[in-house]
Amino acid sequence: MLGRLPPGDRIAIFALGDNLHLLRDFSADYASLWATVEKYEGEQPLNGVPGRLSPSFPAAAAFDRRNRILDTLRALTQIAQLTKSYPGQKSLLWVTTPVPTQFAAHANGGASLELFHKEAAEAMRELGAANVVLYPVDPGGVLTMRSDSMTEMAEQTGGKEFYGSNDVGALVRGAMDDAREGYLLTFVPKDYLEDGSFHNLRLTTWRKHVELRYRPGYVADPH
Repeated sequence: MLGRLPPGDRIAIFALGDNLHLLRDFSADYASLWATVEKYEGEQPLNGVPGRLSPSFPAAAAFDRRNRILDTLRALTQIAQLTKSYPGQKSLLWVTTPVPTQFAAHANGGASLELFHKEAAEAMRELGAANVVLYPVDPGGVLTMRSDSMTEMAEQTGGKEFYGSNDVGALVRGAMDDAREGYLLTFVPKDYLEDGSFHNLRLTTWRKHVELRYRPGYVADPH
């Protein structure tokens, strides 16, 4: 993907293992970015096997999967905080298999469903406040399907999910091309109060056959 990019884009590279790592801060030096990717060997999770524990410990494996959902949402919040000081709109290309916003736990012959919609919404609001548009990219191949959770999270920032191809580089490039096209609209709300409340936004156009994608709202955050 890095080899296909036109010159001039400034890119930072993050990796999420047991912790979030900033591998390379924003740079337009593609040779340096390439070297960073080539050098990185990944991170072996503390449980020893990525995404899996011994079948002898199903409860521990389930606990690990649950924590990874929360860790991922926290990492998105961290990225928002780390990039907030950079001016202008940023695009976050999130290369990952789908991350659910709910978790089904089974114990004592019963089942319970834990929802993480609130945590996901808060992470998306942090990204929006940092002017970051989320583009999930599913590297699972041509047979992958649309993910409701990933689509919903992307739409909360004005982004879009990319999936359904064996060429992950092309998916990433598609996301970057999408981010380059658009308009910057600004406005000043009346009677603005910094009370942390959420305000819906709605844009319309007279043009036919046009899909509008934008942040559906903002938080009146004093910070």
